[in-house]
Amino acid sequence: VMPSIHDVEMIVGVGVFGFISLLALDRALSHSPMSTTTPAMYLQVAFASMIGAFTGGHHPPLHVLAGIAVIVGASALAWARPDAQEAPETRELPVRND
Repeated sequence: VMPSIHDVEMIVGVGVFGFISLLALDRALSHSPMSTTTPAMYLQVAFASMIGAFTGGHHPPLHVLAGIAVIVGASALAWARPDAQEAPETRELPVRND
């Protein structure tokens, strides 16, 4: 089955936005501590549920909404920590002189 032009546009759009989001994630992880940026990855679940609710009419069950609330709360606590804004510590690996 040959995909329509609309299907090809959607596939290319998903690929482009996926690539851009991976670049942004890579940059975020290289400039902040993992304990600050990793909770943001779990927010993908919340955003996917919201997109599904707004575009597809999918209404998540109560236990999914409770899980999203836990994720959002944990992310907020991780970002509110005093050391969350510090730059990651870099160290050089030892060099062997054989």
